[in-house]
Amino acid sequence: SSDLSSVVTLTLNFSRAFTTAPQVPFYYIDVADGVTAKISSVTKSGFTITVINSSGSPTSATIGWVARGY
Repeated sequence: SSDLSSVVTLTLNFSRAFTTAPQVPFYYIDVADGVTAKISSVTKSGFTITVINSSGSPTSATIGWVARGY
């Protein structure tokens, strides 16, 4: 599935668990210059995404993602 979220650090749960941890590619929709995102802790049931600015401080952005797996 796909979803759009304004995030700083956010843990998202899939509506239905996967058999194995899926791939979770993401794309930027609305971000300022120097902002980066990192997906971590991908499990069968969800993942965490963190967004930071060029100074390394948490910030907000709009990120799209799609979980792909079995």
